[in-house]
Amino acid sequence: MDGDANKSIRVPAGSNLIVRFQDTSLADGPAIEIRQTKISDLVAFPFNYQIEIPGDISPALSYTLSARITKGETLLFINDQQISVTVGADSPITKDIPVISVNQGLDCFLF
Repeated sequence: MDGDANKSIRVPAGSNLIVRFQDTSLADGPAIEIRQTKISDLVAFPFNYQIEIPGDISPALSYTLSARITKGETLLFINDQQISVTVGADSPITKDIPVISVNQGLDCFLF
């Protein structure tokens, strides 16, 4: 699904997006958050975001992006696919992150 198809999908007023850049090198361990960005007062898909990638991280480790859209404490959308980030890539990162609806059965993309 591309961004144009998402333009009619709205989120509740006051929703927030959090995109996290994380170290996911430990196969059975938790992700370690390195950096995050938050966008408030979302309206409708797609959402543009940027997240700065530190220049001093090890290229030997594995890094991913994750996204969550919430309204207060209620989770609305989350990504369910691994979004890999190559160290040494341009920063800030603006990769597409597909998200799925937790409550409504809608799939969308962040841009």
